Amino acid sequence: MDTFVSSSAAPVIDSSDAAALLQVRGLTKWYDGFALSDVDLVVPPGMIVDLVGVNGSGKTTLMRCVLGCCRSS
Repeated sequence: MDTFVSSSAAPVIDSSDAAALLQVRGLTKWYDGFALSDVDLVVPPGMIVDLVGVNGSGKTTLMRCVLGCCRSS
């Protein structure tokens, strides 16, 4: 049940990069029998990113947390 983040180019992840359009660090969300654990995601300007994974791997949970629709644990 892995979720993979793929992109059009390999970004250099730099925690000091203030130009990132989206920056998520250490996101964790626990459900009974499932967890997203310590997720980091950096999307620089101009980057096209897609989430790919099997059903139940956490794609929607990740997006719901990033959008503020649910709270991280």
